[in-house]
Amino acid sequence: MLMERVYVWSGQEHPLIGVVDIEARAQLQAKLDSLKISGPCQMHTIDDLQSLVDEARGILGGPMVTWGPSSAPAEPHAEASLVNSLLAFTKHLEWLIAIFKDVPNTWVSIR
Repeated sequence: MLMERVYVWSGQEHPLIGVVDIEARAQLQAKLDSLKISGPCQMHTIDDLQSLVDEARGILGGPMVTWGPSSAPAEPHAEASLVNSLLAFTKHLEWLIAIFKDVPNTWVSIR
């Protein structure tokens, strides 16, 4: 089967950097790891991505996630902004799901 990469995104921050609850972080990391490209792409569907988003949404807004300084300031010599990496990552994944959910034969992989 011929496949084409149609979208690539490289975030500045690790999406789980602000997850302070060790158990929640491990669960989310396991979900992320399950979407890595080590397996066949057919195994990673938009529904799998939605499952990751649902799990992330379950902990956002609670005490398990904090805001912290960004490692990439918006401008040189500027103070780092506060970021919630999990929130940003989740919003981005929600956008991807909205765009690609109705496209047939769409698979997801995370590097």
